[in-house]
Amino acid sequence: MKLFQPTAQAFQDLAPSIGATANNQIPLPNEIMAAIFAHCIPNDPMVNLVDPKQYPLLLLGICKAWQHLALSTPALWSTLYFDLDYIASKSVDGRLGNIPLVVDAWLTRARRRLLTVGMAGLWWPWTYSESATGESHMMRRRLLEIIQKHSPNIRHLVWRLAHTPEAVLFKQYPMDWGNLVELELVSPGPYDELELRGYDDPIEVFANAPLLRKISFTKVHPEVFDLPWAQLTHLSHECIYAHQCLPVLSALPSLVHCQLQSGDRELEQDLLLSINTYSSIKQLSLIEHEWIAVHSPTLSKNILGFMTLPALDSLDLTGADRIDADLLVAFLERSSAPLRRLAFHPCKSQHLASIKPFHLLPHLEELEIHRPSRHLTAGICQELASNKFLPRLLSLILHSPSSVREMDFIADQVGHALLAREKLVRPPLKSLRLVVPMDYGDTSMTKMSSALVNLVGLQEESGTKVYVKYM
Repeated sequence: MKLFQPTAQAFQDLAPSIGATANNQIPLPNEIMAAIFAHCIPNDPMVNLVDPKQYPLLLLGICKAWQHLALSTPALWSTLYFDLDYIASKSVDGRLGNIPLVVDAWLTRARRRLLTVGMAGLWWPWTYSESATGESHMMRRRLLEIIQKHSPNIRHLVWRLAHTPEAVLFKQYPMDWGNLVELELVSPGPYDELELRGYDDPIEVFANAPLLRKISFTKVHPEVFDLPWAQLTHLSHECIYAHQCLPVLSALPSLVHCQLQSGDRELEQDLLLSINTYSSIKQLSLIEHEWIAVHSPTLSKNILGFMTLPALDSLDLTGADRIDADLLVAFLERSSAPLRRLAFHPCKSQHLASIKPFHLLPHLEELEIHRPSRHLTAGICQELASNKFLPRLLSLILHSPSSVREMDFIADQVGHALLAREKLVRPPLKSLRLVVPMDYGDTSMTKMSSALVNLVGLQEESGTKVYVKYM
């Protein structure tokens, strides 16, 4: 009985609100909310609209109190993802026609809350499938009408397209994207691309979205859609080839946050690229997969080699064997940006043959390096100790190799450097974070270098906060 006492007390506290009007919102305990939303994430096979046992529908069948509680909590219903292809493959005959009703009921329960909606399978299997029937076409028409009805409240839309013509379906049912802020367009699969084929002009589906600011393309060619490019401030663009990532940037004069990801290179296409200036980008994240190999001396080893970013404030570089010192120096000298944050994650930064790039970062406040080599660690620490570079550095984050021996070396070098820097700059840093292997010391610092142990002990005196995180 003691186990249920907290729950009973919670229901007593909520009892006056159980019969609240439809416009009131009753919060659920955090534990219940967390469990519910864990089942309402993209690509979660557990989310099956035709199965009434799934969250949050499960709450409706427990008891009347829970039913009232669920129906009186719009937050439970403001997120919905559905994949018609998946649902059709798992459903029995005669139940597909209920999908529009379920979607409508679900989103209606969100009342006036802004919605996050994810959808897939609008095109397949009903167009090309031999089993396509008039009933299935009618179901899709009704579903598009439901989406049209709720479109004014959609703030975040995730759309996995099977074919370019799927987008044309929306032209028959004009949507009201008055509250749309974030849009994600995803290709059918990890090795597929969606490009403009059979159409002379971009498809006008999202042109009238006055609040749209964030756009994400996952192997979808941007030219497929007519978008309000001038107002977009956030771009996430995943391409198969690196050269495909850059052209869209010229159409985004207000772009501030940019993430580019590519999986391969076409050297012949790279030869056609030139260095362009993108004056509005302040935060850039580059992800290039480690199997890319560029051996030509005339080509850049990274997309960064084709960019000039004079306003850049934060730079994240992810990949392997992508960044060398000369490339980074050339970019920094060309851009002259007030860079305050630089992160190599998990770039093999030991391929930085020199520390010259760090001498070109007078505004840098945060430096994060994954798996630094001994040569790079020693060079950085030597300059830090004498305060010869990075005069504004406040935070240093180092992710160690899996080797405890290498971590000992890093800890010793950093510890001595900061103790020496303390004599010249107080505090030497605002914070030092070390991400270390689990076997480096589970509960104590007995394996850490004496210099770092001393620094940890002098945190209050020196003003530098030292954090150790086990991975």
